Amino acid sequence: MSEPDSIPSYVLEKNTRLQHIYNKDYGPISFNDSGFGHRRFDPIEIDGKIISSHYSTLWVGDAIVETILRENESTGEREFSGNPSIHAFVEIDVKRDLVLADVSALSIMDKYMKAGESAYTHTQTLSASIAINTEFDGLSWYSKQGGEGHRCFMFFGHRVKLSDMELKRKYDLLSVSGKQHLKDAAVACGCELPEHLINN
Repeated sequence: MSEPDSIPSYVLEKNTRLQHIYNKDYGPISFNDSGFGHRRFDPIEIDGKIISSHYSTLWVGDAIVETILRENESTGEREFSGNPSIHAFVEIDVKRDLVLADVSALSIMDKYMKAGESAYTHTQTLSASIAINTEFDGLSWYSKQGGEGHRCFMFFGHRVKLSDMELKRKYDLLSVSGKQHLKDAAVACGCELPEHLINN
């Protein structure tokens, strides 16, 4: 594995529009500091303290397939896990340039991505090492769900603040725009959405 200081950077430029699916129990722009869950690059715990994190993507379809329309690694099928009463869409602009570690440039990442959840311990360790030993604001990588060229981001909460992001728009999962995004994402990844969702 490359040392953190040898990882190339990816600059997410000021005013870039990001897409995020959020849980209504929390704010539309929020960082996860719970320490719970088992995601590719977090939770990150250092000396007993949780480094909070925020995930976003450049394209709304990637936000969907990375969160609520993920592939079940046991069956190979995509499963819709969204809940219209809990989840909603939000568009966010970054208010300053964010310098991220481009972990997609690491040769080992292809292996880790293909390994799926079995490699999460390794990718979380990499993420923690970058958070501790570098000045990067977070990570950038190509979405496993969306494919190469589809950038995903995770921001470190001790480097990126809520004031570095600006809420531009939020809308419900089953709004006119929300339904269309869900349908487009389902077509793109070749899967079907529940009938009750589309016909609601």
